[in-house]
Amino acid sequence: MILSRELDVSLPEIDPQRPLAILSAPGSRGDVNPMLAIGRGLRQAGYEVVIGLAEPYVGLAERLGLRPLSLLSRADFERLTDSPELWHPIGGPRALLGEMIPATLETHYRSIDATARPGGRRRPGPTVLVAHPLDMASRIYRDRHPELPLVSVHLAPAILRTPLDPPRMTSWWFEPRRPAAAVRTGYWMVDRLLIDRWLTPPLNRFRTSLGLPPVDRPLDRWWLSPDRVLGMYPDWFAPPAEAWPRSFRAVGFPLYDGPAAIPPNPSEADVIDPSEADVIDQTLGPFAEPPIVFTAGTAHRCGEAFFAAAAEACRRLARPGLLLTSEPERIAGLARRSSAEPSIRVAGYLPLGALLPRCAGIVHHGGIGTTSQALAAGIPQLVCPMAFDQFDNAQRIERLGSGRSLPMRRLTAARLHAELQSLLSDSAYARCAAELKRRVDPGSEAIARSVQAIVWHRDCDL
Repeated sequence: MILSRELDVSLPEIDPQRPLAILSAPGSRGDVNPMLAIGRGLRQAGYEVVIGLAEPYVGLAERLGLRPLSLLSRADFERLTDSPELWHPIGGPRALLGEMIPATLETHYRSIDATARPGGRRRPGPTVLVAHPLDMASRIYRDRHPELPLVSVHLAPAILRTPLDPPRMTSWWFEPRRPAAAVRTGYWMVDRLLIDRWLTPPLNRFRTSLGLPPVDRPLDRWWLSPDRVLGMYPDWFAPPAEAWPRSFRAVGFPLYDGPAAIPPNPSEADVIDPSEADVIDQTLGPFAEPPIVFTAGTAHRCGEAFFAAAAEACRRLARPGLLLTSEPERIAGLARRSSAEPSIRVAGYLPLGALLPRCAGIVHHGGIGTTSQALAAGIPQLVCPMAFDQFDNAQRIERLGSGRSLPMRRLTAARLHAELQSLLSDSAYARCAAELKRRVDPGSEAIARSVQAIVWHRDCDL
């Protein structure tokens, strides 16, 4: 998989006197939504907001009044998400760290520089960088221009390395879990055997071109901002650990679905105009009882086997199912092949915050956005992780007692049926999910805390 390295970035015009926040949201809809929520909050606080993101999501930022920068072309984004390699515990990080970041690093850095220092001069108004974990350009820019504060936004606890309570990154039995010394050795081996092959060389080549010294083991500590780090989850979901930086603050789940009922590809012809309530009513109307929701994530474009197993499991359970996919036309045949009872429906992107409280449960990939929305809805969840932070989120749901997990690589219709039968027949899961629902703060509070933490720099002399 080869990504193009040239992309024409059109810089937005901004008011030089107003405070400016330069955000980044490389990745899928689950990465974009929280950063859009922060951007909207900063805009309401009086900031000009520029956000770098993949081209398919430019329309989302525009609808919120944010100023988008396209950092990954639609063709490259689709090439990336079409690859089955992306959904492998090793192949996924390799695609992002070894291909996406190096391909966009220089373009992203230059766009930050042209926005923060138009004409080569620092703009008069206050400026802050707000960076997604995959944004190495902002971290490099902070090293090159230490007068500009940087806020690292970490969406899931798996991002932070905590040797005493390490995040689960795979389903493999040999992943070191204890003692802490073995975990630290595991991190060191990952850095030396993988990160030093994928990310470190292009990162340091670019740093050298800017006159900056090389960094060693960039994912160990360097990529965390020295100014402020935000965890977009509550401390009861991931209790503070000994390795968390002192600048870290857990603010809560953002619980933001993006501009109302807009699909993951804004160019699609079926953009939904009615209110969210109308959309959910139309979707759930044909069901005689609350359905089980199935989703593999908005960026997962290789999910035919997952949805086929979902349809068969619903048939065996005699329960209705709602299959959510970014490409409903590829999955629609499953609904037609299923028997009329129970009903199986296929839909595109739907706002989970409005949908899930009216559903019986959810089977999903373990993305932190979907995981948090299920917690907020108070419904049991079956997590089927594939890569990235998904295994860790699944482990946390099991620890909390509100769900079960089944790795996607082991998923079959028979196993899915058995797991769902256990999940939905044991009332302990539903009781625990209802109790956890009361602990989830409104997403607006998490965004307010985030904005408050970001604007601190205006009163500080850094």
